Amino acid sequence: MNNNVADGCERFQPLAAHEPANARFLGSSPCFDATQLPVTGVLPSDSRVHENPSVSSFDGTTGSAPEWYAINATGGFCIDDYAVTFTTSGGENATLCYKLTMLTDTLTDSVTVSGSGTSGTSGGSGSYHDGSTIRFKVEKTCASPPIQETISYTITFHL
Repeated sequence: MNNNVADGCERFQPLAAHEPANARFLGSSPCFDATQLPVTGVLPSDSRVHENPSVSSFDGTTGSAPEWYAINATGGFCIDDYAVTFTTSGGENATLCYKLTMLTDTLTDSVTVSGSGTSGTSGGSGSYHDGSTIRFKVEKTCASPPIQETISYTITFHL
């Protein structure tokens, strides 16, 4: 970020985990509903070409690249359910543009919110297996332009 539009370095995306293979690893978590795990991030979007350097998984239509997270679900004596809440801030409030997808070894679930919104979802018994990896994908889904913004987000969940 150097205030020089000519070189394309105007917004730093702190997390560069744009592919499932390089997801930010969140560690391991047992299946206790009382253990709420928060994840925070920033997701910028723009309408510029990103060629030098290129950004993996960059979507020119949305002007953004997804962010991936992974956690090892250690399980235990429980029912392997989950609850997840996705909250965004700093963006416009009218259009549902941001999607959180949760992928387990048994299901895929998602919620979509505006640039300043909250939504949640949950799954019952058997939503994943002990020892499996659960992944979260945060992405922008609407076109840029007209919506070019940088949003902050929080994912809060329990396994």
